[in-house]
Amino acid sequence: MKSVRFKQIRLIWRLFKDPRVPAWLKALVLLIPLIYILLPIDLSPDATPILGQIDDIILALLALKVFLELSPRRVVEEQRRQIESISVPYRVLDKEEEEG
Repeated sequence: MKSVRFKQIRLIWRLFKDPRVPAWLKALVLLIPLIYILLPIDLSPDATPILGQIDDIILALLALKVFLELSPRRVVEEQRRQIESISVPYRVLDKEEEEG
């Protein structure tokens, strides 16, 4: 499960850097949380322990999901394949294993 989340984060980062993803889409994802922070409307007041931050987290995750959904499919799939190809498990050999 942890590696799936890491791969999603890596995918989003790679899509942000990819010039084939429209700039307006990248800006939209960055503007949604910014607008939410600047507007005085809060779905759940931050003074409420834990619940106050949950709506903030949900909004950020929703913005990232929208980004993934609106990104060009072929670019997303290409980036996913590249991530999978580099995510081959490996282990570090110590000196004795290298020699023998």
